[in-house]
Amino acid sequence: MFCNVATASVFFRCENIDPKATLDYAKVVVDLKNKKLHYHWLGKPMMITNIRPDRVNAVLIILEPKITWFASFDRYSGDLEVFNSKKDSKGVSGSFKCKKVDKLF
Repeated sequence: MFCNVATASVFFRCENIDPKATLDYAKVVVDLKNKKLHYHWLGKPMMITNIRPDRVNAVLIILEPKITWFASFDRYSGDLEVFNSKKDSKGVSGSFKCKKVDKLF
């Protein structure tokens, strides 16, 4: 009997490597099955727009105030870039180095 079990979500703890950053870390969940990237500082999931062997890209469009958030996650190095269309960090943009973590329960 063959059983194929796919992991729906992968959890990351990401350390901010930008010296001007106001955030020390971010929690990120990548859910390839449902095409969502949860970057906890935004409060809403980003939609994954492109899955490549080396990179995952995601976007979140917020209508009020009108702003678009982007994320680009390197699947090999763990580098994550989060930025928005207004080049205004609002304290949640950054360059991160991410490591996969296991949930405690």
